Amino acid sequence: MGRTRIISGDVNTSAIGNAHISTDAFIDTAKLADGSISNAEFQRLNGVGSSVAGISDSATLTNKIMTGVSNWVAAGVLIAGNGSTFVNISGAVPPSNGQVLTAVGTTGATWQTPSGGLTVSNFVYNEVPLGLVNGVNDRYTTANTFTANTLRVYKNGLRMLTGDAQAGSNDYYVTGTTGFVFQPAQIPQTNDNLQVDYMK
Repeated sequence: MGRTRIISGDVNTSAIGNAHISTDAFIDTAKLADGSISNAEFQRLNGVGSSVAGISDSATLTNKIMTGVSNWVAAGVLIAGNGSTFVNISGAVPPSNGQVLTAVGTTGATWQTPSGGLTVSNFVYNEVPLGLVNGVNDRYTTANTFTANTLRVYKNGLRMLTGDAQAGSNDYYVTGTTGFVFQPAQIPQTNDNLQVDYMK
């Protein structure tokens, strides 16, 4: 009866080569090295096309998708544009809540608190414009300077249509940044209700 097991001498003397091992053998990784690598871990090598970097190693990442907390990457430089501009962020202090990464030149960026953004206080609603409502006066002003194209005028709950100074051009036209003038056919009558909305 022939031998049913492989001894170390068979391998050392090349008595058994690759051609002698069936493709159906599927050797368990417990038989490899010290046996500490599982079959699942070993199978992950399938498709690896370059050297494997350890957790503490560095490796070049090109067109890779990083997912999960375990794949966080520490970076000191951002590449902008077509790849020819490098933005140094290594000197940026950790950000505070609400800050954004802001350019401080063509090759640098820091965390900064945004300024000049819109808030609720920028919007004015249901303000009664200044001016006599007597069937004669056609000129009214707002309490604040309004941003261009944001003024909305309402007469007795109906929104008026803005136009230009030409007679008959819609219901009213804007003058400067705080005023507006009603067209003759829309001049407010005594006891009419006027309100305006705008962004200042």
